[in-house]
Amino acid sequence: MPVPVRYPGVYVEEVPPYEPIAGVATSVTAFVGDTIIGPVNDPAHIHSFREFERTFGGLSPSSPLSYAVQQFYLNGGADALIVRVQKAGDIVTDGDIVGSRESGTGIYALDKINLFNLLCIPPLDFDRDPNPRSTLDPALEYCKERNAILIVDAPAFWLTKADAETNMTAFMPRDSNAAVYFPRLRIDEDSIHIFAPCGAVCGVIARTDIEGGVWKSPSGISATLTGVRELTCQLNDSDLGELSRLGLNCLRALPMAGPAIWGARTLESAGGQISEWKYLSVRRLALFIEESVCRGLKWVTFEPNDESLWIKIRLTVNAFMLGLFRSGALEGVTTSEAYFVQCGAETTTQADLDSGVVNILVGFAPLRAAEFIVFTIRQKARNAGS
Repeated sequence: MPVPVRYPGVYVEEVPPYEPIAGVATSVTAFVGDTIIGPVNDPAHIHSFREFERTFGGLSPSSPLSYAVQQFYLNGGADALIVRVQKAGDIVTDGDIVGSRESGTGIYALDKINLFNLLCIPPLDFDRDPNPRSTLDPALEYCKERNAILIVDAPAFWLTKADAETNMTAFMPRDSNAAVYFPRLRIDEDSIHIFAPCGAVCGVIARTDIEGGVWKSPSGISATLTGVRELTCQLNDSDLGELSRLGLNCLRALPMAGPAIWGARTLESAGGQISEWKYLSVRRLALFIEESVCRGLKWVTFEPNDESLWIKIRLTVNAFMLGLFRSGALEGVTTSEAYFVQCGAETTTQADLDSGVVNILVGFAPLRAAEFIVFTIRQKARNAGS
């Protein structure tokens, strides 16, 4: 806004050198499945289970999704998107869940939504899980397109550690945008059903984001599960070690604390592979940075592609990364150790200029989970003469 000039002299007008980047939300969770009432293939943004009850009818024995949403809010979730699919017949099918992009149905109904971070596809009913190839694979591809993470329930027939170990390799492909959780839950003594953990897991992820940031691993003694009576499979330390190497995130019962998430790896770690994206917290932080920077630099479109623009971009992105560094999201004592931002002649060639392209290179040093704690204990020997 111009400074009003009233008398001869020197006036100062403060002009921001750049448009600041605002961090996007990190735990908006989309649920796709069947409910007893509610809008069809029209994502509804809800903020409490009471709101879900008003819009979609609440808990129902015919709707595993309803229990997943309840667990989401019980465990700290805040923002949910509900997509009630249109059933082709009396029961919901894998085809109903996937839908089609052309008609904006199933998972593609989320095209109407600007942002979501986590995708849950609960069981179709209490006796049928989503098909890995016809449903989960397309859902994973969609998550990669939308910079989201697919939270996957291990199949109901995995009742033991041996079941999980035998079937995990063929279950889902290695990928950094998916995480699988095992085993399933029992939530009350009267129910004859076992429940998928996806809703509870997403609630814990949301709670962890609020308490520690998206860079905090959603696992450990702080990742306890509320509203869960027991787990369908009890795992010991050896079991956890063997299953985690397969890329499987385990739930375990902790003494005094109760059930908790004890693993936060992506499927990129399956088979013990070394990858920058093996940890869920690292992958989610990268997606957060990517999405925030891309949205925060919309103003760059159609600006003159010159050194003046490159300076503004560097200032803008550096300010955003500095905020993350000061929040404790990055490794390193100094900013130069924690991150770098490059945008200039070294990243944008003459061919890029001719094509109207500006290239920005952002690097960061993420924090990694302390999965293994090693104690060295040395006993002090007494003097021989004492």
